[in-house]
Amino acid sequence: MSKQILFIGQALPATPAPYPFARSRLYKWFASIQIDKDTLLDISQFNAVLDYFPGKYGKADRAPNWNDILENRERLYNLVQAVNPHVIVGIGKIATQALLYSQKPVDLKSVVGTLFQTEPFGLGDINYDVVILPHPSGLSTWVYQEDNMERLNASLKLIASALSIQAPQ
Repeated sequence: MSKQILFIGQALPATPAPYPFARSRLYKWFASIQIDKDTLLDISQFNAVLDYFPGKYGKADRAPNWNDILENRERLYNLVQAVNPHVIVGIGKIATQALLYSQKPVDLKSVVGTLFQTEPFGLGDINYDVVILPHPSGLSTWVYQEDNMERLNASLKLIASALSIQAPQ
């Protein structure tokens, strides 16, 4: 089941979409490094910290917590081993916290644009390349904050490099 990219998100949506992240900017971001939607879907495996919809918390979706991460980390690590990707892409804060196995919340400014070579989910003895992206939802304003678009572009170039694709300058 080898795929070049393994995406790890937060949780599955309440309403399934025709394809992962269908209602987001993800495919536009990847088009900037010459990977169109169909190609991205073909070379990628998508999964999440929670492989189900966690329910609502007030008006928002409930975010996975540290106990959820602990309960799912072995399943996720087994997935990494089965997929054996060139690069693992964490999408958003919760997925990043899980991938980097950090009990403390992660500041995206400190991780987006950086290549990590790490044992994902704090398991195993093989380091994988891990790159972090902000959540591509249209609701997220993170990319519009100072210097964050540059961080996003740096992450995309790292992914292109892991896939041996020459990213545009």
